[in-house]
Amino acid sequence: MAESGEYRSTLTRIMIIATLGGLLFGYDTGVVNGALPFMAAEDRLNLDPLQEGMVVSALLVGSAVGSFCGGKLADYQGRKTNIL
Repeated sequence: MAESGEYRSTLTRIMIIATLGGLLFGYDTGVVNGALPFMAAEDRLNLDPLQEGMVVSALLVGSAVGSFCGGKLADYQGRKTNIL
């Protein structure tokens, strides 16, 4: 029975971390969406739709690459070392 409780605890931690990751990623996407009208303004960056799409996709690709590299580094060096 102790193994079942330990399994649930681990599963709950994984679930909470995944949920927070999704929440923060959605928040970041919302912030970028809110900044796009200001980037497209003529007196600001004056981006056309293609450039806007490139900015948004670069941010999303960058976060995916960062997650992948961060996971590999955490496997190699450990999470605590990477955080420090």
